[in-house]
Amino acid sequence: MVIDCVTTAYGPPAHEALAWAVARAKGGDPLAPVTVVVPNHYVGLAARRALGRREHGGTRGIAAVAFHTAYSLAEHLGGAEMADQGRRGVSSTVIAAAVRAALRRDPGRFRGVETHPATERALTRAHRELSELDRGQLAALSQQSPRAADVVRVHREVAAALEDGFSNEQQLARGAAAAVRARPSETRRRLGPMIVFLPQSVTGSQAGLLRAVADATETTVIAGATGAEDADATVRASLRRLGADFDAAVLPGAREAIRPAGTVRAVSVSDADDEARHAVRAVVDAARAGTPLGRCAILYGVETPYVRLVGDGLDAAGISRCGATASTVQTSLLGRSLLEMLALRDEGFSRRAVMAWLAGAPVSIK
Repeated sequence: MVIDCVTTAYGPPAHEALAWAVARAKGGDPLAPVTVVVPNHYVGLAARRALGRREHGGTRGIAAVAFHTAYSLAEHLGGAEMADQGRRGVSSTVIAAAVRAALRRDPGRFRGVETHPATERALTRAHRELSELDRGQLAALSQQSPRAADVVRVHREVAAALEDGFSNEQQLARGAAAAVRARPSETRRRLGPMIVFLPQSVTGSQAGLLRAVADATETTVIAGATGAEDADATVRASLRRLGADFDAAVLPGAREAIRPAGTVRAVSVSDADDEARHAVRAVVDAARAGTPLGRCAILYGVETPYVRLVGDGLDAAGISRCGATASTVQTSLLGRSLLEMLALRDEGFSRRAVMAWLAGAPVSIK
């Protein structure tokens, strides 16, 4: 297995690196198939649009380039084998239902909060993470504390409940890797060369599948780097699982963009309003200095009151934004009236509920 790895900065340099890798993989044939594995669908959408905007031989657009997450690639390559075994892919909804059933049987340390949605969500996430561990690792984890033991117990009960009819992400990845090893030439024909674009947190089962594909077809990894050791640690660990080298050659034009973040400036202010004003002022100053607004972000720890304060400040500055907003359906008269109308059925369309809705709804009766 030989995996070529190139390192680039995030943003436009990464998209340039992807365009270079796709062009190399196609070898002059615009209809040659190429598979790009992305960390999530949002990265894939941005990359697909970036490729489509580029000019190729005087024309725009790109053809025969398939974008997959590691999970969808496993479905593409191993879904048929799982279906032949009578297994379906498991979803978060199915896992959550199994978690609820396990907690009803024995809530253990979660007694008192076993019906809380946050408990269900946390245990669903834990099940997905713990599915990557083997029996020995699970046994060691369960000995850490009584709560850890209960988390492992719920995970094992959920896994046992889903074993017969469903395949989890790890089983699907292992099945896909086995199918690739059994039919490497077919994999090479279906996928063409593979490009792993900006890998982030690659799990052990995903790495096993990607290594199997790399044995069957030409593979290139485009790794993003920030220049900050802590920020790049996850990517380094993922590349080690893949058998690639993070410190590979940096593409021309990307080296200058890979540098540690600038200095951090701390400002002492009196209240949240002043915080929001300073944050908006920093964005305006950065824009005036030439930084694209799309490269600016305002982060806050809690929604209240910062969603409203930051939104008001950006509106006053005439800056369009993408993110949380204080204006929701429930805060508008029309939206609130619509939601209350839909809730009338739960009230049995009682006279009291209908008249209360009419009293507050923006309706006119002619």
